[in-house]
Amino acid sequence: MWFWNRKKEPDISLTQEKNLPQEFNPFGLHDVLHYIKREIGVDLFSKNSVIETKLKLFCERKEIYSFRKLFEALQHDTKLRQELIDLVTVNETYFYREESQLNLAVEFALEIPSVRILCAPCATGEEVYSLSMMLQEKKRDSYSFSITGI
Repeated sequence: MWFWNRKKEPDISLTQEKNLPQEFNPFGLHDVLHYIKREIGVDLFSKNSVIETKLKLFCERKEIYSFRKLFEALQHDTKLRQELIDLVTVNETYFYREESQLNLAVEFALEIPSVRILCAPCATGEEVYSLSMMLQEKKRDSYSFSITGI
């Protein structure tokens, strides 16, 4: 009776199943993107594939395994909301950041005799000061400008 001594396959208990990594469900991405646009003011629909990867990694670090669950959690979790804001916004500022864009703005502004510029959002003002210094260097004597950073 050799079959009595055979080893049994180990049973996978329910607790062990919970520890298995879950497969991510991408359903609900558009709800999250609409939430970001409505609540934060950032439209990420054109960067769908890039933001999907970033959001998926964000969710997995938080042990959230679908965009739908993320959307539901954002409705009541202010800490999670702030972490999402930090993820999708630029969190750095320095003088002459994105200099090519600043040069285009200066060229455009110099075509207007008296220009008022609103720079938003700006955290500590490096972009505003950079733009101001660049305009100051290139302006004509009769040229006037004002820049407001918010």
